[in-house]
Amino acid sequence: MIICSCNPEDEHGNRFNEKAVERFLQKHGDKPVKVKEIYAGCTGGKQPQCGSCICMLREEAQTHNNRVTVQQLKNTLPDAGTAPQPVKRTPQPAGTP
Repeated sequence: MIICSCNPEDEHGNRFNEKAVERFLQKHGDKPVKVKEIYAGCTGGKQPQCGSCICMLREEAQTHNNRVTVQQLKNTLPDAGTAPQPVKRTPQPAGTP
């Protein structure tokens, strides 16, 4: 499906469709992206005209950026298997110091 009717292709004839957006996001892997970066990357640097495609691109950027944030958190937090375990205390009988 074509994403943008105003700029449906880049200068090389590559269509600005869902596959182009997917390729752009895969290329940026673990880096957050902005909507304008997706648009420019898929149109060869052109600017949006009517803006009807921006909502869809915003959703794609948000999904990608959320995935990047989750991955970054996973990389910085300790694994459950290596996290310090709570100290188990043995209950003392009543009346013992």
